[in-house]
Amino acid sequence: MATLESDNVIIRNEQGIQIASTSISKGSKETLRAGRVSAMARQLGLDTAQQLVDLIKCPLSREDALKIIERNRPPGTPRQHR
Repeated sequence: MATLESDNVIIRNEQGIQIASTSISKGSKETLRAGRVSAMARQLGLDTAQQLVDLIKCPLSREDALKIIERNRPPGTPRQHR
């Protein structure tokens, strides 16, 4: 589940635990530059910018995205419940 909270997108797993978040770019109405896309992908715990593009376009399933994000969580990172 992804929810919009202020200027952030919060990603939660099936148990409602926050596993990732990223801020929303509020810049120009132009296409996001590669550096910003890469930063958002890293913030969400994805391996590549292309995975973020795939997630947005929807070929990457929610389940596959959650697996990638959970796998990339740094050890000991606190999980936040709703």
